Amino acid sequence: MAPATVVLIGDDLACAGFRLAGVDARTTAAADVPAAFDTALRHAGLVLLAASAAAALPPAVIDAARRRGQPPVAVLPPLSAPAADAGFVRRLHRLMGLDDTAGRPA
Repeated sequence: MAPATVVLIGDDLACAGFRLAGVDARTTAAADVPAAFDTALRHAGLVLLAASAAAALPPAVIDAARRRGQPPVAVLPPLSAPAADAGFVRRLHRLMGLDDTAGRPA
């Protein structure tokens, strides 16, 4: 049996890493997402939608595809930088004994 084709529909950022893993990652403009999604549903073994591509489709279309179950459809969470943790460096320094409170009771 041939392996199922995995198709990702999304923006450049979402597609870049998936291509390295052998996924058929299709960078698609928002206006072209409906046609790309329809094609993927007919030919892929698994369809992944980046958050940007999912936003270009009516939720009812994605829900209907998920209910059919074949191929499975998943929406990936948005790719973004994690929120900055202002206290991280301070806590790290404290753990390493590099801050001015080291050795003093908290």
